[in-house]
Amino acid sequence: MQLQWNETYATGDAEIDSQHQQIFAYLNELNRKTQHTYSQKWAKDFMETLIHFIRNHFYFEEMVMRKKACLAAKKNKEQHAKLLHILSEKQNDLSKHEYDVESLSRLQTFLSHWFMRHTLHVDIKLRDCI
Repeated sequence: MQLQWNETYATGDAEIDSQHQQIFAYLNELNRKTQHTYSQKWAKDFMETLIHFIRNHFYFEEMVMRKKACLAAKKNKEQHAKLLHILSEKQNDLSKHEYDVESLSRLQTFLSHWFMRHTLHVDIKLRDCI
């Protein structure tokens, strides 16, 4: 699933929007790689990079929402915690086996849907706080 950034996803915070665009780019890269060959080292390194970026993004976004007293801050933090738990489990599962195409493809689809829904239903509420 290829993601396309557009202004519908804009939160009104330039740094958060830039980070969202980077997450979309990471997920598009994962989509491209799962359609071709990749090494296990690439998959392992990519997953570590992606999860690290997402974790840092969530921390920053939660800080901005707190500072702006955004009403969606609590829901945002709860959803972030749930996704980070899921990602931790997925990473553990993947590291026990090879990073096969099917598993990475399912993960890419899941994350693409999650980020689109989360951004459109929670993150854009930051617009009202800026």
